[in-house]
Amino acid sequence: MQNGLSRYAESQADRFALTITGKSDAFVALFDKFAVQNLSRVDAPTWEKLVFYDHPSIAERVRMARESES
Repeated sequence: MQNGLSRYAESQADRFALTITGKSDAFVALFDKFAVQNLSRVDAPTWEKLVFYDHPSIAERVRMARESES
């Protein structure tokens, strides 16, 4: 449950950042770099995210940023 609350809060923070800056391309570029530098999984199975992730996956963050463009 704690991970779910943390993912929600992080998602809200991402939305706020995108709303304030309006720079979705920079946001996407940043998370692409994070994925490469940290050797992160861009996306994971749902069960893995529910159990282990306390932040949205990179794929979820990029998807949300792309949706905010429209």
